[in-house]
Amino acid sequence: MQRPSAVEAAALWRNGRKTEALRMFEEMGAQTPNDPRPHAMLGELAHQSSDFALAQHAFEEAVARDPNSAHWRLALARTLATLGRFEKAEEEFNASLRLEPEAFVSYLLLSHIHVATPGDPLIDRLEKFKQSPGRTIADLGYIEFALAKFYDDIGEWDRAFENLKSANSRVPVVYDHAAALSDFQQIKLRYSRDEIAAAKDLGEPSDKPVFIVGMPRSGTTLAEAMLAQFEGVAALGERPDLTYVEDDIIASDQKGEPRQPLAYYGARYLEGVCALAQDASRTIDKNTLNFRRVGLLRMILPNARVIHTRRNAVDVCLSCFFQTLSPHAFPYSFDLADLGAYYRLYHDLMRYWDEVAPNICAHVDYETLVNQSDNGEYMLFDLLGLGDAPRKKTSGQSGPIHTSSAWQARQPVYESSVGRWRRYEKHLGPLLDALGELAG
Repeated sequence: MQRPSAVEAAALWRNGRKTEALRMFEEMGAQTPNDPRPHAMLGELAHQSSDFALAQHAFEEAVARDPNSAHWRLALARTLATLGRFEKAEEEFNASLRLEPEAFVSYLLLSHIHVATPGDPLIDRLEKFKQSPGRTIADLGYIEFALAKFYDDIGEWDRAFENLKSANSRVPVVYDHAAALSDFQQIKLRYSRDEIAAAKDLGEPSDKPVFIVGMPRSGTTLAEAMLAQFEGVAALGERPDLTYVEDDIIASDQKGEPRQPLAYYGARYLEGVCALAQDASRTIDKNTLNFRRVGLLRMILPNARVIHTRRNAVDVCLSCFFQTLSPHAFPYSFDLADLGAYYRLYHDLMRYWDEVAPNICAHVDYETLVNQSDNGEYMLFDLLGLGDAPRKKTSGQSGPIHTSSAWQARQPVYESSVGRWRRYEKHLGPLLDALGELAG
């Protein structure tokens, strides 16, 4: 009998045949009980599929078989952080760094959950690494992003910004604003007032999906975490499903092929998310880039709820600048002037949706959420239409948080994040100029 192959098991998993894949991974584990690799591969697949409980178990099995693997300890640490198990996550980050002290991405990931204090040895260690010869551009970028976070923690604003500006300049990305402007114009043409009006009552009528949209760092993760506390609400993180639906529609149009009925596309979206949360009354998709697809939502899922989180323009752009966002998805986020220019496009598009699809978006201000704390949670719950008697889940069941905001979103809500940009005002000239009147 042929032994099961990790490659075959991974292919089954990616094709949705997870039960068969799990059986194969179990067989591999039984046949080679001391081999950590099947467990590590399962952990990677589970993490990518947002099955973080399974990912944690698989990575723990891999680490148990090879405790000297810095890579698998790092993978376990990331999964633990996603699940909100920060004390254990920090232990694993530090264990990984003891095994591989110059894995600088580990310092960056650790900075997302570790709050530095004056005299923190991590700062001294990173400064020594920064000054030592032989560092690659990528190494220096990781070091400086981590240092920027730690100096911000201890209130050394100038040193934080010095590292932050240098780190962003090292990211190999080019933002083409003219291309972005053209892209946003095409969005308006694709989802014109007439197109949206003609689609009335033709989409999938389910009211189960909820979308949280907005700029990165605008409070989308905070809103998701607040809503995930309530019974009947399943937070699914940043889902790609709507992107795939839109890509198929655009491809059909470009080929001159007839589209499927709008209800078909809405049902296709539902099929994907409902498989992850069959028993939920509401599912939350927190893909921030769906702010570009609000018109599509009105057409294929007319009863879906869209929560648009807004934040002070300067605060949100500065917060993006502090993060290592994906250069592919967010190429504008590594330069202050580019951030301001892109924010204007985003702001204009959200105004457009209000004009052509009135009342589709419920606008929620980040500042309101952090000022109201518990009242903010119930204000958000009211937007879901689940009745007048919200019940919170038992402690520890709010679900994973899939971004670098995982630590922040689980902390008590503080107002200190409002107006944070004032600490850095003297450094923000290019951003303020690009934002113009929106910086007020």
